[in-house]
Amino acid sequence: MTAGTGRFCYLCFRAKPPATAPSAMPTAMPIAVSSKIKGPTAAPSAVPIAIPSAMPVEIGPSASGSTRRRQRLHPLVDKRRCLICHALNSGIDISTLSLVAASLEYFQFRSVLMILACCIDRNYVELAGVMLRSVHQFGNVGAVQFWILADGLTEADKANIAAAADREVTFVDMTKEMAGRIENLKTTSYWSRSIYGRLLMPEIVDETCERIVYLDADVIVKGDISHLFETDLQDNLVAACCTVGGAKLNRRLGRNDDELYFNSGVLVLDVKKWRNEGLTRKAIELLHINNYTFMDQDVLNVLSTGRVLSLEWIWNAQRGNDFADAVIVHFIHVKPDSVECQHPEKDFYLNLRAQTPWGRRRLRTKTDRRLRKLGHSLKYRLRYMRQLFSISVDEMLRRLTAMGGKYRKPRFDS
Repeated sequence: MTAGTGRFCYLCFRAKPPATAPSAMPTAMPIAVSSKIKGPTAAPSAVPIAIPSAMPVEIGPSASGSTRRRQRLHPLVDKRRCLICHALNSGIDISTLSLVAASLEYFQFRSVLMILACCIDRNYVELAGVMLRSVHQFGNVGAVQFWILADGLTEADKANIAAAADREVTFVDMTKEMAGRIENLKTTSYWSRSIYGRLLMPEIVDETCERIVYLDADVIVKGDISHLFETDLQDNLVAACCTVGGAKLNRRLGRNDDELYFNSGVLVLDVKKWRNEGLTRKAIELLHINNYTFMDQDVLNVLSTGRVLSLEWIWNAQRGNDFADAVIVHFIHVKPDSVECQHPEKDFYLNLRAQTPWGRRRLRTKTDRRLRKLGHSLKYRLRYMRQLFSISVDEMLRRLTAMGGKYRKPRFDS
């Protein structure tokens, strides 16, 4: 990308207008120019580039989608990525740009991969496609990559999701090894094993990824979400929004009432911390020995106790919120692809859906929901019977011992 193209800055995730000469150039800073973007191998010559402290830019539509609003880039001292933007506005081509700032070491340029992730099975293909459509259309995410951990998706499913997103989507198929790690974890007719994908995702993404913004398939984006990629997590593991009834949910987990209990539908994860602490393994171990009610959500809250950055409700608007002001709306109960849904933002969802391959598809009915529930119940019973007749007496005793010597009768969904 070169200055003057009016395209997105892939580091600031903001729309870049054609470059114009600023009326005032208060400061100038020498930066090094090299033929390699990762930095020179020898001491390069320095070229003084005028760096204004802030520069107005046009960004995407507001939450209502009806107007365009103006914002300013963060001051240079606050956001290292903006240094690249100012250099671009000064006419330096990004393919030849390298930064040397000995006095400001944290301004050193590194290519950091930013990922928006989601984990689904075939039951959530349509919802995921419409969600990605809303992110692409309203989210102002620039060159953020879309990743989906796919549990049993067909090639047609993937093609439809990519068409809905109107951009490239990276699909990672759930392997036997991945499925084996979560095989015996609790599921319900509403929550399949794909909910545990968010626990696996930090170990799946590229090593250059430092942050994942995870969105459930049953959300829609109504405005600019670049803030989620730029917000400072400080020493926290995750940033998320609190949920209703947090005190009661904390008591069930043996935590203090005033501890922040968050909803796991919108997460900003520090991937580096997650990997260094081996939290995927720890999460799965906790899930095997605890009968959590909200499985993945409960274990995420337990692992991140005292290390949660609270986000405003607008980033995960659930029940009881004014959805007109929300940036991300979460359909936490009845989903908008069903005739039963009476959510005030259902029309917004249906308008987006009309632009996707599912635009002419009928909405799900109560009968569809009952058949899905019955199918899960039969599948669970068959799996239990298969396990019952395949294990030896010694293995059965070992499992009973692992559960503290107490036999827990399996719960079947009906």
